[in-house]
Amino acid sequence: ARHPIIITPHDTRAAFVINWNTPDAGRMVLQLITPTCDLITPENAKNGKIPGVTFSGDIRHQLYIIDRSYLRNAANPSQPRHGTWRMIVTSSKLGNIEGPPDSERYSYDVLTESSLKLEASLDRSVYYAGDAIGVTAKLSLDGLPLTHAAVKLDVTAPGQAMANWLVAAPVTQAEY
Repeated sequence: ARHPIIITPHDTRAAFVINWNTPDAGRMVLQLITPTCDLITPENAKNGKIPGVTFSGDIRHQLYIIDRSYLRNAANPSQPRHGTWRMIVTSSKLGNIEGPPDSERYSYDVLTESSLKLEASLDRSVYYAGDAIGVTAKLSLDGLPLTHAAVKLDVTAPGQAMANWLVAAPVTQAEY
């Protein structure tokens, strides 16, 4: 699986992590491809082999921490590593041809330390099914407002909250 991640010039550190359920350190592998086409793997990032990149892995997770010097490319500042990174999640233990296909659920996260700050607020404190939800966003850089910036809001999977039992109730056409 490939997951594109945007790292901006305002990001000073980033942490890329995957987590999975089956306790097997080699079950999943996270690799990163930077905007400058550098490939970061657990093997080449262990024990400080890449300056500015720290790797940690255990039986259910893998984590890379990327610091400011690597993001700004201290060795070649004219080519900073800002832009679209790719998280590549693979497994040599899943879906082999000889046996039945296997799978593993995993989650991935990216945390950034940034001088950008987004504050979102809602127009009301209570909403009911079918209500329009008003959202206001303030974007700032180093505490100063950014004007004329594009902020996009997407709702991709409504009803996935653990306490939202109503969304799972089937509704027939006649009940509509």
